[in-house]
Amino acid sequence: PKNEIAEELRQENIPYIALRWYQVYRWLQQRNNSYTEKVLNYMEGLKMDHSRRFTPNDIIVMQDMKKLFSIMDECMGGQVEEAFTKLYGKQAQSSVRLAQLRNHNRYVSYVYLNLNETARVFWGFSMAEDEYPNLLVFYELEPGYDNKMNELNRIKEFASENEDWVTYGCDDNSRWPGIKIEESIVTILQEDDHVTAIQRLFLEKVEELKMLVPPISRTSN
Repeated sequence: PKNEIAEELRQENIPYIALRWYQVYRWLQQRNNSYTEKVLNYMEGLKMDHSRRFTPNDIIVMQDMKKLFSIMDECMGGQVEEAFTKLYGKQAQSSVRLAQLRNHNRYVSYVYLNLNETARVFWGFSMAEDEYPNLLVFYELEPGYDNKMNELNRIKEFASENEDWVTYGCDDNSRWPGIKIEESIVTILQEDDHVTAIQRLFLEKVEELKMLVPPISRTSN
């Protein structure tokens, strides 16, 4: 903790200055040589060069943010939300979308699949790494999931039979392993109605996922 470090340094008469990574990045920019260029490139790759200025594109996005979220909500709601809720017998959690965006670079809803709430199915948008957002559906186990190894084996078998679905965290003791399918939003941009096209894709993917995660019996609730 920086307060403890600062106190220890003060006791030894060593000045303590807290810096953010963008400040280090700017400092290195002022000392241009072959070494700092490599460090700057490395920092850029790790997204440590965050600007402190709004770009024109940022301003445009801010102005249209409400409209943007409204369209995304429409893509994820309606018949799509009804399908997930009906299949898995739980109310969709949609109030978490902004928190998911802030913490995980994804704008998603989810439903819990069991009584102790240790498995979830998500659907929505991923804005993590690619140039364009991806449409995303994934099934994830939480740390308290019972008989996790058996379920992980089922997940891996499903992935081997359905090549578009990709596992993550299933072989490295991850606390949140699962399986996902992503498709670039570019694939629907030629459609006249983007909302309908995205809803259709979500509904197609949940139909595929039913082979791995069957609908919840009403008697189980």
